[in-house]
Amino acid sequence: STLCDSILTLLNSNPGDCEVTLEAVVGDGTVVRVKPNDALRVKRSTEFEQSLKELGCSVSIERAQR
Repeated sequence: STLCDSILTLLNSNPGDCEVTLEAVVGDGTVVRVKPNDALRVKRSTEFEQSLKELGCSVSIERAQR
């Protein structure tokens, strides 16, 4: 879909060291969580997060469990 392509383009254009997990709610309310390849990591920034929000995404930050 165009939205998925836009999200992927945005992720690829902001390389960094933060892991990415994508979540979507499907028809019956089930939450589907997808963790892309570990090679896909992003750099957090206000601009990056705002761009995701403009695509209709919500952004949440989880601290790594160590």
